[in-house]
Amino acid sequence: SLGFGIISYDYRGYGQSVGGRPTVRKVVEDAEAVYRFAVHELGIEPNQMILHGRSLGSGPTLELAVRHPVAGGVLESAFTSTYRVITRVGILPFDRFVNIRHIKDVRSPVLVIHGTGDRLIPIAHGRTLHALAPEPKQSFWVEGAGHNDLVHIAGEAYGDALEWHDPRGLIQL
Repeated sequence: SLGFGIISYDYRGYGQSVGGRPTVRKVVEDAEAVYRFAVHELGIEPNQMILHGRSLGSGPTLELAVRHPVAGGVLESAFTSTYRVITRVGILPFDRFVNIRHIKDVRSPVLVIHGTGDRLIPIAHGRTLHALAPEPKQSFWVEGAGHNDLVHIAGEAYGDALEWHDPRGLIQL
């Protein structure tokens, strides 16, 4: 009744998935497999897809957004590079995703969402990605939100942020 569907998945090594330890290559392969499934099995046109990547998921989301002509992307609690997070926190067991390099090549609308109180991936990462993203772009900074309570603290404003107007008309993400 909302007019859209959602495809959600676990990267190998996370949640209900199997397949061993995740690496950048394997996580991107997983994202590509979901993309191909949506296009070839479900018949979804790429220009009807909105990609949404949260935290670590922002890496493969940006990779897909650069490779495929999607309708738009949402980067929530995203990082500039995992190396910049690892050196500060020291907990992510991943090769390096370098979002700061890929964001410039995205050719679809981008919405960057980040909590101002995020201590795992500080808001400076989100602000940098937003600054480097090509137009059209939008940001939504959630005052006081941390890494895992952003939607709860934002409330209805979160849904409102998924719609905005640009010179080409209404963009609904």
